[in-house]
Amino acid sequence: MTTPTLAGPEQSLVGPVEPKNDELIVVFQNGRLEDVYDIGTRAGTYFQRVKHRLKRGKWTYARLLRSDIKIGTTVHQVALADGWELPYVQLHAFVALNQDEGYGSLRRRLLARGLSFMEALTSELHGEMQQFVRDMFAGRTHEEVKAQPIYTSKGVKPRLLKDLYVVDSVHVTGYSSDPKYEEMLEEQKARKVDHEVIERAKVNAAARDITVVEWENPELLRQAREQAHERFKLQMEAELESRRIAVDSKRIDAELDRAHIDAQANVNIAAIQNARELSRAKGVLPNLTVSGRPAPIEAGAMAADEDAVIEIAVPERLGRDSRLIGAWKRALGPVKAVRGLVQVEDDGRSLILMVLDESVPGLDDLPVLLSEAFPGEDVVILPESPVLMDWVIALVQQRAPKVMAMEPIWLLEERDDVLHILVGSNTGQAMSIVKAVQAPGSLIVPGLDALLPYDDVVCSTAMM
Repeated sequence: MTTPTLAGPEQSLVGPVEPKNDELIVVFQNGRLEDVYDIGTRAGTYFQRVKHRLKRGKWTYARLLRSDIKIGTTVHQVALADGWELPYVQLHAFVALNQDEGYGSLRRRLLARGLSFMEALTSELHGEMQQFVRDMFAGRTHEEVKAQPIYTSKGVKPRLLKDLYVVDSVHVTGYSSDPKYEEMLEEQKARKVDHEVIERAKVNAAARDITVVEWENPELLRQAREQAHERFKLQMEAELESRRIAVDSKRIDAELDRAHIDAQANVNIAAIQNARELSRAKGVLPNLTVSGRPAPIEAGAMAADEDAVIEIAVPERLGRDSRLIGAWKRALGPVKAVRGLVQVEDDGRSLILMVLDESVPGLDDLPVLLSEAFPGEDVVILPESPVLMDWVIALVQQRAPKVMAMEPIWLLEERDDVLHILVGSNTGQAMSIVKAVQAPGSLIVPGLDALLPYDDVVCSTAMM
């Protein structure tokens, strides 16, 4: 139980003092009560001090709480009117000093023991709060408590400690139901369900002209329960099977669509290859068709025909990130050797793409320079090559090596300042290759987009 702190410290009365809204002031002469001052009055005025001088002695005062005094308690094994018992009840009450007869009960205690009367209240208050809670619940049923545990007093407000306190309000903060009462409620609920099952079975039996007797027989009741459970189980199994069939149907449709797209892409790649082979046969196009890695371009291999299809060359202007250039410079790397340097991030992963002019001196300790400039970063050095296709294949080999086992066929096209990476496959897996290249963790397409001077870089199956 929480015992309230009622009185403040006792102090010398040397001037006027007034009680606050929720206080009283008690004045003592030589430790004996002289008077009690309520709100709106003042102790220690001029005339009172003249009176005090006529009554020689030591004058002191103290402040006392008169309202909104909180008392908390927990009571165990609380009996109810219908024979049930609450294992515990937890509450707190707000009380005020009884004002009857000018705080008569308070005056009697102060006259008897002064401010020390509070020391004897703890055990007395504990016993009265216990009895107060038991009396409060003694006239209520368990059903009423569950419906509204909050207590509301009717008529005269309860008194505590021989009329010292008046109870203003009581707040139930917690309680525990009687376990046997809860068991009874569960049994009643089960009997209600059993009754509904019996009545439903009777209706079904009557509709089928079946004579059913002794429905109250426990064995018949058990059989009815088992039959109802079995019906529910069959319904759930049928519903789950229906959902599984629907999921399988969607999966099969998706696989058919993917197979159709791959097949169409392979047809288009074959058409492109046939057209290019025909051009080579006429001497218009050099042998640039690639499967895995482009064939090297020999000097003078390009035809002079202005309609010839040529391999896309590496652009002169590449992306350069000033922040990365600064890190490279601080690691004492030769800035003139950097043709392109960018960083891309996606799905929690990061990739740095770097293009170096290896003819510039100062790159002998390249691994050391990279570790000092970009510690812990994933760095890919693109090979020196005049052909852009070499960079695409180098990136795929580094970031998605499993793709090479699918025998990819690559083709690059420039349309409307967009670089298109067209993909086919000798094994019919063009769509899988595109998905691997575009996977968020691979960073192949974002890396090329950041490095190359195109508005966009896209990867797709080769469609006509």
